[in-house]
Amino acid sequence: MADVCSDEQKAKFKAAHTTATAYLDSALKAARTMPTGGAKSRPDKFAALAQQTFGNAVDTEAVKTHLQAMSAEIGALTSLRVNTEGTTRQNPVVCNPSKETYDCTKNFAGGEWTGLKRLFLCPSFFGLNTVQSALVVIHESVHIAGISQKDDVYFHSRLAHELPLISASTAASNPDTLTSFVYRLATGNKFQKTVLPEPIQDRFVGDFSDAQQAFLRQSLAWAEAKLDVTLTALNEIQTNDGGGQAGRLLRSSDLSAKLGIDFESISGLTEAGQAALTSAIERLEAAYIALSSRVQFRRPPASPPPAEGALSTAGIPVAWRGSAFMIDPDYIQGSSAFNFASVLADAVLRGEHRWDEEISPMAQLLELMMGTDTKGRDLLPRR
Repeated sequence: MADVCSDEQKAKFKAAHTTATAYLDSALKAARTMPTGGAKSRPDKFAALAQQTFGNAVDTEAVKTHLQAMSAEIGALTSLRVNTEGTTRQNPVVCNPSKETYDCTKNFAGGEWTGLKRLFLCPSFFGLNTVQSALVVIHESVHIAGISQKDDVYFHSRLAHELPLISASTAASNPDTLTSFVYRLATGNKFQKTVLPEPIQDRFVGDFSDAQQAFLRQSLAWAEAKLDVTLTALNEIQTNDGGGQAGRLLRSSDLSAKLGIDFESISGLTEAGQAALTSAIERLEAAYIALSSRVQFRRPPASPPPAEGALSTAGIPVAWRGSAFMIDPDYIQGSSAFNFASVLADAVLRGEHRWDEEISPMAQLLELMMGTDTKGRDLLPRR
């Protein structure tokens, strides 16, 4: 029954709630015993793990404040709240929500950070083990506490494991990164496959140095981030019929004409512009799905004659073949991972990227949209 918790579901949530509370209590205990006044007589476990998790520039006091807010919200999940009008009382934990209340299609749970600050538990939540479900509760407490209303990176994404790429302030408010920190601080464990999905392990075939492999992994992380930000921006444009910050930015750029995303002189998008926007979203979604999965990197062939009906890779520094990049490692010298990410995205969108060509208008769109929201700005490389 929608919005109603069965006795079995109540018991599972109670176990998850107890474990989540224990993890946060342990993390806060470590925070309270941090050396103060420059004391260095013993290692500072909290600060050391915070720097490892969020980056060297992390504000440990801000992290402590976040954990205290998360703990308070998790504690409140056992009580009833009064709505803004004060006329009804409702349990903030909602099981099996109706689609009109919360869409469970792709989620274990959801946190509402306005009004009642409810926690929605989807049917899939109750199929998790106790540790997994406790981590979901901790994750949602970040949303409910208002620390972050969205998810910048997830455990299994490449960006989550390339933390020097994102700002310490972004990492320190990202729900999955905070959850990872609490879990590791409380248990001393890294995430195991039985807890949450393992990070993507890309494959390198041929002679790629360690530095080249690290560079390409970072470039893929940036490509995922750019595609994610751009898709968010384009969906905003579509929802607002060309309006909003992203719409104004695209309208003032020559990319709207290059991509056929036409605007009316006064109102929103033309009919043709709407169709072109929908097509762009579909192409970028396909590229995002491709790059969010495991990929291979291979060196291009020495330049044998191509098989009949196949594209030659001779002279092409980056080509995309199914789930594999054919790439000339010499081409990445002197580039930054942030910039090279657009080259990889361009190769996926077009099938290849040539020496003598600029990135396509579609790939240029990724660069344009990175500045449309807080996530995009915070993900820009630290100087």
